[in-house]
Amino acid sequence: MDYDLFCKIIDKVKFFSPRIQLYKWGESLLHPRIADMFEYCNMYDLCTELSSNLSLRNIDDKLEAMVKYRLRHLIVSFDGITQEDYSRYRVGGDLNTVIRNMQYIQEMKRKYNSPYPKISLQFLKNKFTKNQIQIIEKKYLQWGADDYFVDDMTVIFKDRNKEYFQDWFEDKDINERRFLDVGPDMLGKICPFLYNIMTIEQDGSIPACCFCTDPKDDYSRFDDSKSIQQMFNSEKFISARKMFKKKKNLENCTCSDCSLFLAWCNR
Repeated sequence: MDYDLFCKIIDKVKFFSPRIQLYKWGESLLHPRIADMFEYCNMYDLCTELSSNLSLRNIDDKLEAMVKYRLRHLIVSFDGITQEDYSRYRVGGDLNTVIRNMQYIQEMKRKYNSPYPKISLQFLKNKFTKNQIQIIEKKYLQWGADDYFVDDMTVIFKDRNKEYFQDWFEDKDINERRFLDVGPDMLGKICPFLYNIMTIEQDGSIPACCFCTDPKDDYSRFDDSKSIQQMFNSEKFISARKMFKKKKNLENCTCSDCSLFLAWCNR
């Protein structure tokens, strides 16, 4: 995302959002101006959150910036306690680098006498790693985290390929979980993205939610001449909300084949 666009977005959303999530697809710490983004958000004392694989070398300046500019919450993808298990899902990642970077952030927190960022290990459970939770519980502090949470692994959104599922899930899990592309805790609830979470892509486009990856899924676009309410209440957003309220599929609506919608209609 262009830094000037980022600043314009923050200037708009700072009055509405209690939390700014500085991530979607990709690795945010690769952005050359991510430290400036931390600083800009901190200027308005915003509650910022970042999700990262943290498997990058030579990023001490960016890690220190997290602390200096009070990033509130850092979610670290940590999907296996051995290099073999970790890299099976985080392909190309290095577990020792992740641990080293977390420990460095803790050093910086002591240097600045700051509680931020709070570091949470995100452990995605699959058939290879589901028996490792007790070890996570014992070692997360030693590794440099402040806490941890366990999520059920999901597959690519709207992926209903049962052959692929067997690579990651046991038959029992496949049979019990009807939709493996969405966490079980989200199913049977009205979509939070259509009402409470605005996703803005790097080019300013606004899709239905963070799961969407195709430009045809866009519902709006950031426009500095419009209010946040106008952008978040486009015709497509309103149509999708009506679809949930009526539990009735609308033709040509991105949300019509969404697992959240299908589960909502069959709850």
